[in-house]
Amino acid sequence: MQVRSMEFKARAGQKLADQRLQQNLKKLSTKFVTARADAIRDIDFDATREALKERRDRALQNLDVWLATFEENATRRGATVLLPRPRPTPRGWWRRSRRSTA
Repeated sequence: MQVRSMEFKARAGQKLADQRLQQNLKKLSTKFVTARADAIRDIDFDATREALKERRDRALQNLDVWLATFEENATRRGATVLLPRPRPTPRGWWRRSRRSTA
């Protein structure tokens, strides 16, 4: 790959003067905006939102399965999966909290 940044202004000037390229860019921008507007108009956002909520809830209900699958696949590929350790409850935690709120 050759560095051609010093030619940028000259090449940009040539492309700006290229009538065919300019016409094609105008067509593209018009078609793109129209196609995007048509695509957005066809989306049922409420149904999409509900479907995504159901998918999220289903994933959360099976989170233990998904995490086990992730750990198995990651370990098979050589990754080290660090899982959180449960923290032991310190002795007398209820006394400290009672004193601090009283």
